[in-house]
Amino acid sequence: MKTNSETRNSAFMFLPLLLQLLLSSLAFLKVLEKVEGPKNVHIISTDMTHLLLWSPVPASKSPVNYSVQYQGEHEREYKNGTWEEVEECTGIGVTICDVTKEISSNVYYSFRVMAIQEGRMSDWETIEHMFKRNQTFLTTPQINITDKTEFVRVQVKKMPKSIVYIIRYWQQHNEDNIKVATIPWQQTTYDIIDIVEHSTICLQAQTYSEVIHRSSNFSEVQCVHLKERRQRWDAILTAGVLAILVPLMVLCVLGLLCRFSSVLKHSVCPVEHLPDTLDFEYFPEKIQRKTKEASEYCEPIMVLSMENNEITGLLHTETSAEEKRV
Repeated sequence: MKTNSETRNSAFMFLPLLLQLLLSSLAFLKVLEKVEGPKNVHIISTDMTHLLLWSPVPASKSPVNYSVQYQGEHEREYKNGTWEEVEECTGIGVTICDVTKEISSNVYYSFRVMAIQEGRMSDWETIEHMFKRNQTFLTTPQINITDKTEFVRVQVKKMPKSIVYIIRYWQQHNEDNIKVATIPWQQTTYDIIDIVEHSTICLQAQTYSEVIHRSSNFSEVQCVHLKERRQRWDAILTAGVLAILVPLMVLCVLGLLCRFSSVLKHSVCPVEHLPDTLDFEYFPEKIQRKTKEASEYCEPIMVLSMENNEITGLLHTETSAEEKRV
């Protein structure tokens, strides 16, 4: 039979184990404890851009992340009501998710959001009413009109791929003859060229989505008075005249500048004739010319070659002649 001391020792031995089990149970209960779920889950859709929003969960100690799932008609009817993850909105720290890519057809979609904090998860919070993309709000377009002399330019902001602009324009006081033009989604300008001189053009625009067969309201009517148009030949003639006159004017200006610089140079530094004694450039030539002029005139002498006998005979003949004269 165990004594009281042995019983107490056995109790102390099991005490750490009991504490460990208690702590594990508390941790397990904490994991099972749910986080408060997000509230006010709803969709805002404008010009075929669909955004899912919700109210944030209060984060007392640690941050809260969110995950989003969607369910379309295909998932409800052919996949036993399964939900698909929105990959770009899994474990995000913001309270907004762009679900435009997921809403790809004209059927009803449902969305739900779950909060995650320190490994604890909340219940899924689902939107109150399912959403269909034809419920999107198409805004009335804002347009700018500019008169470019040869045409009227209409400027609009770029819209999503599924939306185009419809432009209606007419000559003022002639509303029975309304013309219609379409601006594709990838363009932001449109030029109206079929216009009449000295007239006033009025126009208005609306956005149209072909995938949902809906359009926005028309914008307010804007009018612009057209400037006077010049004839094409007049513009060409003016350009030709300018092409001739401008070079001539440039040459005249350059000639005047050269003339003015020459006169200015002569007035500041006049050129004086140097005396011959200082004209080093032509000095040798002049000295040579004067030396030639001062030399004596000599006639050329012809030198004949003779043999020694002929020279002796000639000398003897001249000597005999001298003696006879004597």
